[in-house]
Amino acid sequence: MERKIKKWKNDRDILKLLRYREVYPEYANLVKQQCHFTDYLIKRLGLEHELKGHQGCVNCLEWSADGKHLASGSDDTNVIYWDPFHHKKLEIIPTPHIGNIFSVKFLDTNDSIIATAAADCKVIVQNVREAVSEGTPLLQCSCHIGRVKRLATCPDQPMLFWSAGEDGLVLQYDMREPHECRTQSKVFVDLSYTTEIKCIQVNPTNPNYIALGANDCFIQYV
Repeated sequence: MERKIKKWKNDRDILKLLRYREVYPEYANLVKQQCHFTDYLIKRLGLEHELKGHQGCVNCLEWSADGKHLASGSDDTNVIYWDPFHHKKLEIIPTPHIGNIFSVKFLDTNDSIIATAAADCKVIVQNVREAVSEGTPLLQCSCHIGRVKRLATCPDQPMLFWSAGEDGLVLQYDMREPHECRTQSKVFVDLSYTTEIKCIQVNPTNPNYIALGANDCFIQYV
């Protein structure tokens, strides 16, 4: 075992070190020291590939449910659908947004529907194939009166999603129901008199519980 420990201390392969931790949990602290986040670690990681396609800052990324594909949203108002493991750009998805895209989410398990939120205060849902041919969005919501910073989904509820905006509102959407803008029925949380909401996370096992981050020093849990 002493020989193995000496070997670990000199090992540069991070994946191998993580496997060691699984086999020998009593040496987890040693592996943690070896994988400490430093400039040296970054140099050991290396760069696998750069995916090129956007013409503006990339503000958000989202993995598909099966972990095989990636969606990216950008200041160029496009979403790009990638196969990152084969370094392929599968689709460029234009959106009707006229402001920077801040959040992108898949709404189903087969990657056919995406939702985006942007600086133009809009939330838009599109069928990927129809969007590529500039089809009509499934939903185009103007309920927010501030920039929409984040979207949230719940694995067990693929047709439900939530948006968080700098107007202090969290809205809930159900894609099985017709949408009408400016209705109080969509308001899930209203903090409009106190704060700007910047981020949101929905409890994956119980979507009734939501955590919010805002322009103050608190995490709101509702």
